[in-house]
Amino acid sequence: MSEVMKRKLFDLLLTPRPVCVHWGEVARALLVATSRMAAVSLLGSAMAYSAPLPPDAGQILESVRPAPAAPTARPALPQRDEATRPALTGPDTFQIPLRGIRITGATLYPAATLEALLHDAIGGKLTLSELDALAQRITR
Repeated sequence: MSEVMKRKLFDLLLTPRPVCVHWGEVARALLVATSRMAAVSLLGSAMAYSAPLPPDAGQILESVRPAPAAPTARPALPQRDEATRPALTGPDTFQIPLRGIRITGATLYPAATLEALLHDAIGGKLTLSELDALAQRITR
């Protein structure tokens, strides 16, 4: 590069020139910068506001409260084994006249309801196996 060209380049780059400032553009740039800073500060304060609060004493007690105890199971009722009940044995030719039925010790159903279930057998003659079937009608 020649000396003359270097001098022209130097003058071009380093010589002060008048600057034309458009104040409308400067005002708009300031407005944009200010609104961006306001948005950032609002976002920061919203995040700080939504931060969880430390727990108080009541919340701590609620979190460590023991679980309620499971309800105790009711004891199982003893099952009556049909095999333990002695079977009625006897000749089938032997018949017993049935004049009435009286039920005692009924706790789940009224005795009158159970007697009504057996009402059709009253007045007849029954064998031991038929009497056993009659008893089974109300015990199942």
